[in-house]
Amino acid sequence: MIQQLEELFSETPQYNQLYWILGQYNNTYVIGPNGVGKTTAVHFCLDKLKIPHKRINMMQCLTKQSLLQAIVNEISELWNQELTKISKFSELIIRLNSIISTSNQKNRRAYIIIDAPQYPQIEFIYLQKLFALSEIKSKTCSINFIFICNQLPNIIEMPLGITMIFQSFDEVLQIRIIYAHIMYRAIMLEDYQVQKQDNVRAFAGQVAKDVFVTFSIITINLNNLIQIAVGLFENFIYQCVNLTPEEQILIKQQYINARQLLFENPFLQINSKEFKDLIEEVESQKNPQQKSQQESKKKQAETKTAIQTLEISKIKLPKLPSLILLSSYYASRNPEKTDATIFRDLKKNKKQSKVKEQLKVKQKVSLYRLIAIAQSLMSINENKDFSIEKQQFNQSVQFYQQIQLLVEQGFIKVHHKKDDILNKIKLECQITEKQAFDLATELNIQFNEFLSVF
Repeated sequence: MIQQLEELFSETPQYNQLYWILGQYNNTYVIGPNGVGKTTAVHFCLDKLKIPHKRINMMQCLTKQSLLQAIVNEISELWNQELTKISKFSELIIRLNSIISTSNQKNRRAYIIIDAPQYPQIEFIYLQKLFALSEIKSKTCSINFIFICNQLPNIIEMPLGITMIFQSFDEVLQIRIIYAHIMYRAIMLEDYQVQKQDNVRAFAGQVAKDVFVTFSIITINLNNLIQIAVGLFENFIYQCVNLTPEEQILIKQQYINARQLLFENPFLQINSKEFKDLIEEVESQKNPQQKSQQESKKKQAETKTAIQTLEISKIKLPKLPSLILLSSYYASRNPEKTDATIFRDLKKNKKQSKVKEQLKVKQKVSLYRLIAIAQSLMSINENKDFSIEKQQFNQSVQFYQQIQLLVEQGFIKVHHKKDDILNKIKLECQITEKQAFDLATELNIQFNEFLSVF
């Protein structure tokens, strides 16, 4: 089966393009929708190139410290070096510099794959620390990063590297990507550089060439897409050059505003009414910072109201997060020592018995205990609708995505300290007993078999 998949991949343009990219650049981005084979293709390419690599499931790293610890562990294994007592990125950078500068290994290049569906949510400062690791290299040794994600990173914060648009992004989105990149570059222009039409065209032409290097976009119409994006940019500049000297001061902020609007609005045709409306909307934003703060407060209020509504209503969730939430409620009410008695998967013998013990006060639950209980509850329920039923949950991006979803919706609360690693994180179930039994009813689970006292 693996050989058949590899043969299938090797016949696609995406595979050949990715194979070439991975051998050329330090940091690579593989971006695309769920289920198109991004992770599989990356592993096939690295195996074919015979480059050592390790994968980190970003959804397991609920804190920055747990991400650092995961990176330390994988680098330790790749380089056969024990990296102990490292709690900061600065310490890791110093230690790796020492290892690589004194290494006698030839052609030792390693990749760390960060499978990160939530990549855009990673703080930019923290990303810079990651990329500092990829700058550590000698003539024969280096560490490289591959980011696999299903969302488009914020272009304005995007470090240098190669972005690969994988499979089914449409032309409209690709034009927005290119235009956003041009807008980002335009922020660096001085006012006098946009006063003459020749300067504008020269700048846009240079950016168009740079796009070929900075972006590896798989499409047969790349030239046309770039020309459309350049045309949009020129139209925007021509509107701006007629501003007064005082208004010219705001031009850099207008680039930022226009870039944001492009991501929010449908594709805008050159010289169209919609494009003119865009310019008017940009110029009307006299105080973007204040508007941003107001929108942020409004969003927070809406989120709070939504959570309150969910807490007082009957919960409606897909089956997998419902089962995870039900498991968290069980774990918060039953002592850990009773798990092996209630769940056959957590003990050696097959006999089940009801335990006459239940906590009077809900407790916080470790992430690993929640994983074990969810696996056991799913196995007992034998529900064939769960696609990851037979997988190890601690390796499942899908499972951790559901936990993140439950946290964001207020059903589960995360407790951790600044330097906590993954196995020290605690989760607190926020639902009531009635809501738990409602979930159990929807899942066709006899939940009273798993709670000992009612």
